[in-house]
Amino acid sequence: MKYFTLLFGLMFFLSFSFAQNTITGQVIASNSQGFVIIGCLIDLATSDCNYEKSQYAEVNQDGTYTLSNLEAGQYLVIAWRDTNSSGNLEEDQEEIGYYVTADGQPGLISPPIANITINVGTSAANPLTTNPLTTN
Repeated sequence: MKYFTLLFGLMFFLSFSFAQNTITGQVIASNSQGFVIIGCLIDLATSDCNYEKSQYAEVNQDGTYTLSNLEAGQYLVIAWRDTNSSGNLEEDQEEIGYYVTADGQPGLISPPIANITINVGTSAANPLTTNPLTTN
């Protein structure tokens, strides 16, 4: 019984800690079908995305999404639909949106955080190459 209690406590702690490292929200688009959410873990030294440590998730039909089991750090959250099936994110050719702050600037967020809304447009530019990022 003693080991069962210890094991149960450890499992609860691990599930709680993983649940804490999530980003949830909604994609606003005319049709959310086929969108993918990318949580790019940003290397603050280079201001670039660490793709090996980033997470991806499909957007649900109602536009909601959850990025789970995220490492601690700062993330740029991107919504993208590969409309030409190239497998590459091609700006100005595909539907794409980024999380932006209240002042309209691309922003970084740290999990856990909920209710992150991303509005999608067809002419969004990559904030990693065009704009400074704002940290929230």
